[in-house]
Parts: sequence; structure tokens; C-alpha cells
Amino acid sequence: MDKKAIQEKRKKGYFIEAAKNIIREKGMKNLTVKKVADIAGFSAGTLYNYFSDLNDLYSYCAEDFWEECKKYVLASADDRNIKQKIITYAKAYCQYFIDNPNIFELIFLSDIGEMPDKTPEVVLLLVEVLHEGVEKGLIPDERRNMVEKLLSSSIHGLLLFIIKKRTKATKEEVLVLIVEEAKYILESCQTR
Repeated sequence: MDKKAIQEKRKKGYFIEAAKNIIREKGMKNLTVKKVADIAGFSAGTLYNYFSDLNDLYSYCAEDFWEECKKYVLASADDRNIKQKIITYAKAYCQYFIDNPNIFELIFLSDIGEMPDKTPEVVLLLVEVLHEGVEKGLIPDERRNMVEKLLSSSIHGLLLFIIKKRTKATKEEVLVLIVEEAKYILESCQTR
């Protein structure tokens, strides 16, 4: 990569980091081109040299947040059995979004178009660990897709309720419920 390309990539990164900071702390409602440009240290018009519009910028932010979430989930892993690994991943995933509700809103509740990358790697982590569950006999192969859908629906539904303040449950109670539901889903797929 030549010097100019490196500089261009760096400038684009400044805008992304500025937008991510605003989103994380104040939410998308408080993000403007001017605020992003000011924090990045450039004029507002310069942003449009790198992004076609704010949705384009949002999609890059979402991609970075997915990567951050993946690292958070992986940091929670240990050498426990596969069932516990699935539960630990699910709990860490939820904890990330409970701690970052503005990121949840960006990724799941905003119409930002497609992210530059197709499938977030953190989603693939769950698919991989469920596949590992099939290989180790925890999950019948014919039930893997259903377990994946049930876990995803359970997790995202509970996150939606806590983040949009549609439940009286505390964050801690929601995390306990996530663990209980994940255990139930995994145990019920074995007994049928």
C-alpha cells in the first residue's frame, strides 16, 4: 500500500472512530456530519470523500462494533464443556449489548442498509459452537438449526425488552434468564 492509500485509510478510520464514540455515548440521534467531522479533525464536507451518506458511515461502525462484540464474547470463553461454552457465549453476547444499548439500536433497530461485510463473525461463533455441539453429541444434527433459531430469538427478544425498557427485570435478572433459557433449549433438544 502506498503512502497516499495509507493516509486515506487513516482519515477514513478517524471518521469511523469519531462516529463510534458518538454512537456509543450519545446514540445515533445525536450524530451529525458536523459533530463527526469536528471530532475527527476535518471539515464536514471531507466526510463525503469517504462515505456516500451517514448510512454508509453507520454500516462501517456496525461492522466494527460486531468485531468488538466478537472479541468480548471470545474473552468469556474457557475450556468448559460444550454446553457451558454455548451458555457462556450467549451470556457474554447479551452482556455486551446490555452494556452498549446504543450499539444494539444501531445494529438491530436502525435501517442502515447492508454492512460492508456480509455475516458478522460473532454470529458465526455461535454457529461454530453449535456445530461442535452436534459433533460431540450434545445436539442432534437435525435439531441444530432449530436450536440456533430458538437461542437467537430468545436472546434478541430479551435484549429488545431490556434495552427498550419494556420489562421491569433488571439487567442481572435478564442475564440469569438468558442462561436459564439457553440451558432449557439445549436440554430439551436432547430429550426429544
